Amino acid sequence: MDFEKPEDDYLIMESVKSAPAKVIHVFFLDKTNEFKIGRSVDTDMKIADISVSRVHSLIKIKNG
Repeated sequence: MDFEKPEDDYLIMESVKSAPAKVIHVFFLDKTNEFKIGRSVDTDMKIADISVSRVHSLIKIKNG
């Protein structure tokens, strides 16, 4: 997949089981240092799967 590379620091996550197309999430690191992943609407990366907790994972950026 080709896309324009952001100028600032970023994190890319891919949903590998997304059907029928790949889903790519791009998080810009200049705005937040924390990313929540899970089923809840309050998460940054939502996963619609009952086997996933509401807040399944937390990624925290420390010291850059």
